[in-house]
Amino acid sequence: MKRLTIIIFGVCLIFCASLSNAQPRHRQAQQGEMKQRGARLMEGLDLSNEQKEQIHQLRMDNKKKSIETNAKLKIARIELHELVAGDEPDQKKVDAKISMLGKLQVERMAQQINTTLAIKKVLTPEQREKAKELRHFQGEKRKRGDARMKKNRQGRFGKRQGMREFREGAEL
Repeated sequence: MKRLTIIIFGVCLIFCASLSNAQPRHRQAQQGEMKQRGARLMEGLDLSNEQKEQIHQLRMDNKKKSIETNAKLKIARIELHELVAGDEPDQKKVDAKISMLGKLQVERMAQQINTTLAIKKVLTPEQREKAKELRHFQGEKRKRGDARMKKNRQGRFGKRQGMREFREGAEL
């Protein structure tokens, strides 16, 4: 009995570890897709060399700030976990850490929005209008792609057909 419990615990531990490792890869794939979309968008705007350089600099500055803010967020989450995991957590310290986490998240969002606004200022009114059209077109393409993916996830016969076959097989 004890051996069975250890085996089940080990399997659960491996399963949880595999789930935690799967998350970053998905996020990295999404970030890669966003970079490609951003590059295609910039190509379609006919930017001058000066505009390209300004936008590149704005993005690099934002990237540096994001790395800093994300590191602070991770550290604050670890510290919060340590505070809560203690035998008798100090409510005031926990509340202060939660408040700090909230401020860092707001800071991260403000950085992203400020960079977007700064990039918009670099563009001419015509380029901004064209960017709006291109983003709308890419969004429509992505929605159609998502619909196709959902259809394919249901399998060859669709979700209901698969369930019907499962129930019929179970009755045998």
